[in-house]
Amino acid sequence: MIVWLRQGAGRHPSVVLEQRRLRLEEQWPGLAAARYHNILNHTKKTLVLSALDETNGNYVEAARLLGTHPMYSHQLIRNLSLKSDVKRLG
Repeated sequence: MIVWLRQGAGRHPSVVLEQRRLRLEEQWPGLAAARYHNILNHTKKTLVLSALDETNGNYVEAARLLGTHPMYSHQLIRNLSLKSDVKRLG
């Protein structure tokens, strides 16, 4: 989250942060309970599965779409427990 603090804005920085947090929670109700790593892992899963779906399960082509090395794609699939999801795609 990017927070802009302006001099002379008349608000304490914690008020600005709280207002931004509330706006985010309104957009994504589950965000308050979610943790950084859960959100990051969910995003990675979505990206990897989308790339694999677009390439009909081809790891090398999916890695190319993501701008990563194919070995990293394999590592992500293993670490994020996506093997069963990948099998459904192929």
